[in-house]
Amino acid sequence: MALAVISARTCKPIALSQSLCRIVGAAGVLGARSADHGAGLGGSSGTGEGNRAFHGASAEGSFARASGGATGGASGGASGGASGGASGGASGESSGVQMGGGEAPVPDGSSSEQRTPRRIVVMGGNGFVGSAICRNAIGRGIEVASVNRSGQPNRSEAWIKEVEWIRGDALDPSSWKQQLRGATGVVSCVGAFGSNEWMRRINGDANIGVVNAAKEEGVARFVFISAHDVGLPSFVLQGYYEGKKAAEAAVMAEYPTTGVILRPAMIHGTRNVGSYRLPLSLIGAPLEVVFKNLPFLSHLPLVGPALVPPVPVSAVASVAVRAATDHSFPGGVVDVWGILKEGN
Repeated sequence: MALAVISARTCKPIALSQSLCRIVGAAGVLGARSADHGAGLGGSSGTGEGNRAFHGASAEGSFARASGGATGGASGGASGGASGGASGGASGESSGVQMGGGEAPVPDGSSSEQRTPRRIVVMGGNGFVGSAICRNAIGRGIEVASVNRSGQPNRSEAWIKEVEWIRGDALDPSSWKQQLRGATGVVSCVGAFGSNEWMRRINGDANIGVVNAAKEEGVARFVFISAHDVGLPSFVLQGYYEGKKAAEAAVMAEYPTTGVILRPAMIHGTRNVGSYRLPLSLIGAPLEVVFKNLPFLSHLPLVGPALVPPVPVSAVASVAVRAATDHSFPGGVVDVWGILKEGN
């Protein structure tokens, strides 16, 4: 569910090369179409993993409390963030964990998370990001249930047989709410494109319903796959962003210390489209290398928010599974740089 609709027009106000703008624009549109269509929850207009929204800091901290906790930004840690981000520290990107006004180490998942049986429910588990999350969790020995409209994917990959596939509509909790009982955590990849009204309904209302249902069923942890704000004009995909923002607020309200929001930019990997495999990494991987090694681009006026590294779908999945199952994993926001650091 990636949203990175970036156009060459967006890049004109500064002296960047037109070729770079075209590459970024093409990658953004491809990432958006590849990720937010296909999770199979919420209706025929297209649902999937939500990935690109709301007011997030692209290079501030790996984690930042949504309540306004200190963020380690490009200043290299003036607010308490740990220095040494994706650029090796020279760029001043922060890679710390911000918990209110202090710091905490990021858990490595080697202790408490492996001592008790774990089960997660993935909303939209047959889409691009959702499938990667299910596959990662199965590989860690975690029980997985996936709720989506189409049920089990029609593919022969071994991990698919290990997942409990449940047909359900994100807008109808009665079709899946009972599946949340006893789960260690819930990961929501629900998202959609369409009219503003439809995007608000799926990206916002549907996810808010999932948050509320998880809370009512006593689920301890909640992970929401949201999106990095690429700095588009407010009228572009307005319903998409408003929906994501509303869902993020619900997560933080109901899960202030155990809710985790992931804000990736473009997500790359191999996307299954029917019987075809779409190699998004042909574009995403080179852009990831470029933007990781030129982090100052993300601070450029006007277009900076769009010039952050794409992230591998495997990294998103790794962080999501840890956040949903490791009780020592701190609540808050994981931005692009945090996903790259912790997901690898």
